[in-house]
Amino acid sequence: MRYQPVIRQTRGKSDMGVLEELLDKLNILDNLMSTLGSPGRVQKQLQQIVRTVRKRVEKPWVPRVIIRIEGGNFQGASSNMYVHLSNLDIDNKKACEANRKDDGCKESLAYYRHLENELKTLKPLL
Repeated sequence: MRYQPVIRQTRGKSDMGVLEELLDKLNILDNLMSTLGSPGRVQKQLQQIVRTVRKRVEKPWVPRVIIRIEGGNFQGASSNMYVHLSNLDIDNKKACEANRKDDGCKESLAYYRHLENELKTLKPLL
């Protein structure tokens, strides 16, 4: 294979496309290394790199923001980049807890509880 400058190889491709192509090449290299016998230190490191990068490609990192509202209205938000934004409305959660028989409330209550658990893993902004 003839050498081509990286800029020429990646022209017109998205960042994700370049990452996916790189992962394919790393997988080919991993397969070649596995034919040599038992996995060595380099092959184990390569496999770990591939797993880590693949997680980022499959589930790209975006800032996560959960807005907790109690006794008021959320008026809106602005950002200079894409963020994963969710509302945890405590008043609606309490209403769902009081009305558990409603199927729509069951789903909403599960969602609110999921957000509360996720909230414990996040750092407060204010």
